[in-house]
Amino acid sequence: LIVFSLFLKRKQPHGFKEWGMLALIGFLATGIGYFGMFNTVNHIPPGTATVISSIQPLVVAFLAWVFLGEHMDNYGKTGLFISFLGIVLIAMPKMGLSGGPENYSVGILYIVLTGLAVTISSLLVKSIAGTMDAFVAMGWQLLIGGVFLAAPAAFYENHEAIIWSSAF
Repeated sequence: LIVFSLFLKRKQPHGFKEWGMLALIGFLATGIGYFGMFNTVNHIPPGTATVISSIQPLVVAFLAWVFLGEHMDNYGKTGLFISFLGIVLIAMPKMGLSGGPENYSVGILYIVLTGLAVTISSLLVKSIAGTMDAFVAMGWQLLIGGVFLAAPAAFYENHEAIIWSSAF
């Protein structure tokens, strides 16, 4: 995306504030987001993790209503509550709240961490909308987030398990 944005001569970020915001969004959305997402499945089946993490857009809507002053009528509030309740009821038996396995709590921690990071980054992206080219911002936040992921990956991943071949 960055190469294409440069080729298309799109305005690049400048100044501490823009770069700082991209670094924070990259760290939260890409760095913490992917770290949590990939580590969650070591503790919770992907289907359950998907159901639990589907609460994230609801949290974004709630926080945008509370902190950004977005309008939410009574239908929206009711829908938000019913959706939240539905996710909790679906996930509750698997979350250890009704006698499930203990390792789910670690997975839940990853989901909560990931959800908070992605939620906050979504609100930050919303706050810079219109001030920065979306194409450019996405490219830089992905690159910056990838740099944050590179350090733990260097120590955490088993690099010998990867066989670099055309079939890979």
